[in-house]
Amino acid sequence: MKNIVTGLLISCLIATGLAGCSEDRLDLYNQNTEGASIYFKEKFDNLSDRNASTPFENKYITMGYTPLTLTDTIIIVPVAFTGLAADTDRTYEVEVIDSLTSMEQGVDYEFMKPFVMKAGRYIDTIQIRLFRSQRMRDTTLDLRLLLKANGNFNTNVPLKMNYAGTYQGNVVTYAVSANDITGKPFLWTSPTYKTFTEGYFGTYSKTKLLLMLDVLNVKLETVTIEPTPPARFSLDYFLVWSQYMVYWLGKEKGEGRIYYDEFGAEIKMGPNAK
Repeated sequence: MKNIVTGLLISCLIATGLAGCSEDRLDLYNQNTEGASIYFKEKFDNLSDRNASTPFENKYITMGYTPLTLTDTIIIVPVAFTGLAADTDRTYEVEVIDSLTSMEQGVDYEFMKPFVMKAGRYIDTIQIRLFRSQRMRDTTLDLRLLLKANGNFNTNVPLKMNYAGTYQGNVVTYAVSANDITGKPFLWTSPTYKTFTEGYFGTYSKTKLLLMLDVLNVKLETVTIEPTPPARFSLDYFLVWSQYMVYWLGKEKGEGRIYYDEFGAEIKMGPNAK
């Protein structure tokens, strides 16, 4: 059944950063003279579509809407380099910028493997386990990473201009922010969207939201991170998502499966959902 809604919503869903994990890479340097330069691939791929007023690319993670049985989550950050692959493994260096980092290693996060570009490969991934720590329950914590030059790689990558040519973005820095805060997402609180949300999705409940995300195969950040103007949350989502949920809930109820929220009420969409 999820395949049906995936096809219905394909024009609405937001592409994730890992879609950029193919082995496309930046080949702008002569390796014989410049050496191999390492950079954050996801950031380079997406930079032209973002407002890079700061040198960091943010990955925002919230565990507040996930089941309490989940004690950690793993994020993947792709790293690539200019030039040709080598026939031996090569280490690269990642520094945690202490002055900008509020996470504590071993308490809030850990790196899951060494920083090694394998022989014959053009891309490696920094794998970070984020723990659902006590401090994250009421505070958003930050982790700031910096790629450093070593004997195998330098950081002489070009600074990428945006489509208008108005800024350059640094592709050797990366930011991760995480919390375990639960609350109404912006769709139910923002004056811009609140009326539409209550009209199509109905009264907020955490259980309803998690069920919608699962049934619709929608990423959590789509409904918990408010777009920065002039970007907007598409109003088409309200119509398409609510229509499908009405259909799905009705089908499930007809087969004897009724879903209830954390308050004991049957999960329903809003009055405008048809």
